[in-house]
Amino acid sequence: MYVDVHSHLTHKDFHSDLDAVIKRAEDAGLTAIIVNGLEPDSNRRILELAKLYPIIKPSLGIYPLDAINHLGSALPFPMKQFDVDQEIAFIESQAAAGAIIAIGECGLDGHWVGEDTFADQERVFRSLIEIAKRYDLPLIIHTRKLEERSMAILAEHQVKKVDFHCYGGKTKAAVDAAEKHGWYFSIPANSNRDGAFQKLLKT
Repeated sequence: MYVDVHSHLTHKDFHSDLDAVIKRAEDAGLTAIIVNGLEPDSNRRILELAKLYPIIKPSLGIYPLDAINHLGSALPFPMKQFDVDQEIAFIESQAAAGAIIAIGECGLDGHWVGEDTFADQERVFRSLIEIAKRYDLPLIIHTRKLEERSMAILAEHQVKKVDFHCYGGKTKAAVDAAEKHGWYFSIPANSNRDGAFQKLLKT
């Protein structure tokens, strides 16, 4: 049984040949493709795709930079403006309806933005963690440069079902998290050119 735990089939690159992409995945033996949301548009499109393609399993989330979209021009690149709290409520409504199989992607990002944004990112992250706990859903985590802080928050909330979809932190921290909490670390697309992840794969 093969499952792609992190994909973005809502991306414009797939608009013209999604049928072919799905067929290749099925021919390769995949039984499920978890498509991850980032913000309102992708979250809603994922729900539509899940109705069209049984292989697609929806995971709704708020990307760390989208969580601070209200900062506008202070962000490193343009982000569409939306009400984060309304989107958190929408995600919870879909979890309550049994329409999704996971929460994510979500997490903390210290690569693109500075420490002055971390509190706002963390508030959204904690809100999504609580939804995942209430409805017993796995969390799909995006974290850059803040891996240990993300892990500390997850441990504080006693979360059991976690997948770090792309991990660039310390190998020992990942091994300890896997052994102590049972968290997963999936293999990202850039693993063949990321020395730190190559080391983690060998551990």
